[in-house]
Formats: sequence, C-alpha cells, structure tokens
Amino acid sequence: MNKKNEVNIKGNDNIVNQIEKQVNFYNFNNSNEYLPDEYASKLLKETIEDEKNPTIIYVKTLSGRTIQCGSARFSVGSSSKTEREMSYWEDALRKLEDYNYISDVGYKGEVFKITKKGYDYYDAYLNK
Repeated sequence: MNKKNEVNIKGNDNIVNQIEKQVNFYNFNNSNEYLPDEYASKLLKETIEDEKNPTIIYVKTLSGRTIQCGSARFSVGSSSKTEREMSYWEDALRKLEDYNYISDVGYKGEVFKITKKGYDYYDAYLNK
C-alpha cells in the first residue's frame, strides 16, 4: 500500500509530496494472533539456529514420543519427561503448525519446516 506524505520545507512555500512504499509484515501484536509461548519459541529458535538442517521431527514409537529440532540439538522423549511436560511440547508443536509458523513437509505430521512467518517471528523476537 502506498502512503502519501506532505512535508513543509522551511523557507519554501512549496509542499513536497513523498510517496512511501509500505511493507506489511505480520502484526504479531494483534490480539487475535497467536504468539508462541516459551515451549513453541524454544522449538522455533533451536530449529532455525541449526542452519544445516532446520527441521522439526516428531516421532511416535512404542517407547514414547520424541520431538527433535535441527541436528539433535534439542530432543524431548516421553520416557525422560513427565506426561504433563510432553503434552506442553506437543501442544506447542501443534499450535506452531495451526498458526503457520511451521508447515508439514509430508502428510503424516512428522517432519516440519519453518515458514516465512516463523522466520519473521524469529527475526523480530528471538534473534537476540
């Protein structure tokens, strides 16, 4: 969207019109928009900071469930965590997908890549 600014220059009776190009980024402060909590933010941050393999893998096995970010930099297995804590991590993963911070690479909900929205959120809030 273009925006017209009128500027008065001191010492001149002319009005200078300036056209500015506005770039719309995601408005993360919008009350209707989901802001990732500490679990979701940790998943995003750990995944993005591994530049070689920025992938989230979610695996269910007979021994439990595992969420792995990047190249084994971060892993949560249900055998090492309480069921309550594991539910927080799974909820974070589900919300990141529901609100388009990550997208499912396949169709099983096991491998996820970061979306542009996820990278924008990381740049705005987590990259410090």
